[in-house]
Amino acid sequence: MINGPQELHPFETFFPPDTTRLILGSIPPFRFTRGPGEKVKEDGDFPFYYGSRYNLFWKLLGEVFQEPLTDINAIQALLLKQKIGIADIVKQCTRKQKKASPRQQTLT
Repeated sequence: MINGPQELHPFETFFPPDTTRLILGSIPPFRFTRGPGEKVKEDGDFPFYYGSRYNLFWKLLGEVFQEPLTDINAIQALLLKQKIGIADIVKQCTRKQKKASPRQQTLT
């Protein structure tokens, strides 16, 4: 049974013109997909891919490339410099539970 509301992916794909690599995900956590004009729900989150304050993706990528990735501008600058695109495969979905795990989602 589907319990939640229909969710829409909040971010545009990010593809530098000369992209040679792609980071591909599914869909952001529930609190990011609530609808037009609704803000990120927790302090420390930011409105971009892997922007949950609990997600360590950008910290890890910053360590790999030896660049501090402290905000969206720094992240996008690194992606441009390294010719990395980023996108998710789910445009809209309804989740069985308010969790990020694909096993707990019904996707449309």
